[in-house]
Amino acid sequence: MGNPIKLLLVAAGVGACIFWSVGMLWAELGMPALESFDWPHTIKLLQAEPLMKGLVDTYNGMFKAGTEAHLTSKNAEGPIGDYVYALAIAMAFVGGAVAIMAVGSEDETEKTVVPVKK
Repeated sequence: MGNPIKLLLVAAGVGACIFWSVGMLWAELGMPALESFDWPHTIKLLQAEPLMKGLVDTYNGMFKAGTEAHLTSKNAEGPIGDYVYALAIAMAFVGGAVAIMAVGSEDETEKTVVPVKK
């Protein structure tokens, strides 16, 4: 696993998977505006409001305005967070697949073929 390109692919894939996995939580919360949002009971029990406020601010700053504008212009029906959740889970799968592919491609020999003894 010493190839720097493969290490870079693994790091990028893992980073994308984590980033979009956290984005799924943001989308499932409905892409909240912090001023009027009532946190779920689990987050209140864990006293994770400061962490969640930071994450929500980050994702709102990067995605909320453009995503809402695009989806409302296309007349999206239902909660907009559902569409963003579907995109986030797809991107998390792609990131994980890239990382797995980079790790698994280290060995070029096929392991499923039994060598023929002569």
